[in-house]
Amino acid sequence: MEKTDLLNLSLPEIDIFLAELGLEGYRASQIKKWVFKEGITCFSQMSNASKSNRSLISEKAFLSRLAIKKILSSSDNTRKYIFALADKNFIESVLIPNKKRITLCISTQVGCARGCRFCLTGKKGFKRNLTSAEILNQILEVKRDLEKSNELTNLVIMGMGEPLDNFENVKKAVEIMIDRGGFDFSSRRITLSTCGVIPGIKKLMESGLNISIAVSLNAPNDAKRRKLMPVNRFFPLKELMEAIRTYPLQKKSMITFEYILIKDFNDSIEDAKELVRILKGIKAKINLLNFNIFPDSEFLPSPPERVLEFQSFLKSKKITVNLRKSRGTDILAACGQLGNTASMVI
Repeated sequence: MEKTDLLNLSLPEIDIFLAELGLEGYRASQIKKWVFKEGITCFSQMSNASKSNRSLISEKAFLSRLAIKKILSSSDNTRKYIFALADKNFIESVLIPNKKRITLCISTQVGCARGCRFCLTGKKGFKRNLTSAEILNQILEVKRDLEKSNELTNLVIMGMGEPLDNFENVKKAVEIMIDRGGFDFSSRRITLSTCGVIPGIKKLMESGLNISIAVSLNAPNDAKRRKLMPVNRFFPLKELMEAIRTYPLQKKSMITFEYILIKDFNDSIEDAKELVRILKGIKAKINLLNFNIFPDSEFLPSPPERVLEFQSFLKSKKITVNLRKSRGTDILAACGQLGNTASMVI
């Protein structure tokens, strides 16, 4: 009989599964704590469970894992984890330590179907969606690798893939991330990034997850955005902004828009003026990122002085704007650089 991967079940499904084995409700809570809080890799490690219960669960279920093929360390202390999946595909996760927080950037797909021209993952094409277990296992494997004194504080679903194209598995994983019976992260500390898949944004609004959203914008009009991001042909800016205006925000929260500055393409003051116009009426925060070069990339980053001019103009129009410093560029771990795995695991 085929065993069940407990990490591929939702929390209610775990409760039902364990109840069908004859285990009491409080036992289910203990087991979930061992799995998500303590990060056990097999049920025999549950020291407060009887030997008979451990054997019973082990006969019917297992805990899947990801194999860490390589950990790359950047000069700025960013770490890139390259994971091998059971089907020999690879995914990447990025650990970004700061003074006050430790953030993990998580992948949701092997590759990406959206084909954004500034993103290496998109150029590599799409292979498949990750399961909820493969999404959660990125957190578990990194937590095991970290010292106890360096607990993860924030999660960003911004790695390989478009999360909203894998909505059901991402939703199941996020529910476990924020539930007290799971990882117990505050929903305020989880951000999902999307290229602007409107049906997925609406599903996220209806889900009640209340996590933060970041929209990968990168151009102030349809003509330019279509050239960068094929998704804009299906979901143009006017429709995207209408959907974003209805996104439920927590108190003091804002919608984040990511804007990658590309030399001589979207970095002029005219572009900045258009950007201000389309954001009118939206409680918006702009994260400016300079383009990160990757192998065979067709673009160049904006000159530093132009980046500062663009930022200054937005500030002068009372737009909340952050200039995000790229992290992990020397190990291809920065925004838009994930997916060059094959050359790194040899």
